[in-house]
Amino acid sequence: MASEGLGGAGIVYFGVIVDRKDDPYLLEYNMRFGDPETQALLPLFAGDFYQLLSSACAGRLDEIELQWHSGAAVCVVATTAGYPVDYGNNTFPISGLNEAARKEGVRIFHSATTCRDGRWYGRGGRIFAVTARQQTQAQARTLAYHVIDQVNFTDMHYRRDIAAMEEKCVA
Repeated sequence: MASEGLGGAGIVYFGVIVDRKDDPYLLEYNMRFGDPETQALLPLFAGDFYQLLSSACAGRLDEIELQWHSGAAVCVVATTAGYPVDYGNNTFPISGLNEAARKEGVRIFHSATTCRDGRWYGRGGRIFAVTARQQTQAQARTLAYHVIDQVNFTDMHYRRDIAAMEEKCVA
């Protein structure tokens, strides 16, 4: 990136897809924390996140030793019908979200949610993401889907194929 004049401090996400011939292709790259790709990685980070960010801002990343939890994380996003094209903007109640957040090994990342009087409500598009961290990808996938199946709102949608491929890559 530096050779292309794209310097700076922060976290870069590279969206890569591997075809059936095992050839990798770069789809995108960005620097946001709101994406499911980041939401799957953050629970694996075991270091001091503030220290990491402040060192990045000060140009001292070479002084930081990254620490990671063992295992794998899987992130499944709940959306409203029609997302990402035409998904409306109506407010609706969400049930089961508090219970889901209490599951060990699970983090809920909120997108289009609000809490009023102790109840959760959604409002179109990406509503929330369930990220599960376990020892294996298969265990994390099972937990993420078990938890998201316990949450409900009108016209809730989520993909059923997240992390369905066999594990081929090792970090």
